Amino acid sequence: IQSFIFASIIFLIGILIFLSIAFATAFAYVKYIESRLHAGSDLEKAQNVISEPIGEEPINILLLGSDARSKKENARTDTIIVLRINPKTKKVVLVFIPRDMRVKLPGRGYDKINAANAIGGPQLAIQTVENFTDLPIHHYAEVNFWGFQRMIDALGGIRIDVDEPLVDKKTKFGISAGNQLMDGERALNYVRFRRDPKGDFGRIERQQKFFKALLSQSLSLNFLYKLPSLINIFADNAETDMTVREMLRLGNFLKSVDQKNVEMVMLLGEVRRIDKRSYVVPDAQEIKKILSRLKRGLPVGKSLAKMEMDTRTRVAVLNGSGVNGLAKAVGDKLSREKFQVVSIGNADNNQYLKTVI
Repeated sequence: IQSFIFASIIFLIGILIFLSIAFATAFAYVKYIESRLHAGSDLEKAQNVISEPIGEEPINILLLGSDARSKKENARTDTIIVLRINPKTKKVVLVFIPRDMRVKLPGRGYDKINAANAIGGPQLAIQTVENFTDLPIHHYAEVNFWGFQRMIDALGGIRIDVDEPLVDKKTKFGISAGNQLMDGERALNYVRFRRDPKGDFGRIERQQKFFKALLSQSLSLNFLYKLPSLINIFADNAETDMTVREMLRLGNFLKSVDQKNVEMVMLLGEVRRIDKRSYVVPDAQEIKKILSRLKRGLPVGKSLAKMEMDTRTRVAVLNGSGVNGLAKAVGDKLSREKFQVVSIGNADNNQYLKTVI
């Protein structure tokens, strides 16, 4: 019997949690867990299109969160993230791709990127993401929503500060603003909620916030006594090409990464209706810049530490537009975004044609 780290990459609908847990086990049990993780019907097809890692170069892992009811069902993916790990610099980047992004599916034409998995399983999802980002995919992991919900419940819930109330009259779902402990069902509804003005982009922002809270809280808890149930939930609801040994290596690496070296970035676009369907049309120029910086190892988004610092930014709002009440409206919006609004008033004149920062 040996003691080692179990790395569990749980891909939640748009959110991700890394659990790196020490436990004692036997070789036979490891193989049993591995057989369950590799029980998906499309595993061999997916392995045929996965790229081989080269030496100490960065590794890209495609993480998919789907609404499949079982591991044998291919479903649309509500969450699509490319996890980029750089062993040399000990940096991690999470690239969030909106589910409604309009891309070209190999051999299928243009569609929403979340349709790739439903049409052709992880094989087509991998090929589509590789073509869209020009990043080789070395591994993949897919987790369904039922697994996410059960995992959060097994962890005892997750505490998160909700910026503003979320209300969906159609489903009668609602979450009030404020700091609260969410069980698996509420957490799933929180990261999947889309009925806000930002649409897909707002959903990804909540996923990023949820991931940050989950990562921060998981590191402070003792998971050892919960380990058997966590392992079984993950094995029953996840599919991956990675071996347990590869996940152990990944877990050891993630434990050594400082939060300031974890970045999150979202690939942006413009919401448009095409053929009576709503898409996010990629901002090709901006996405090219982000991916270019990513490949060169340059900063591309906000680190977890930077996200925390942004909430302490102080700002004064002065109205120079001539429109009464505009400064207060902007100040209120900035306050909701967690900026510290220190004053609101009028500018030196009301002839400003552009916003000045």
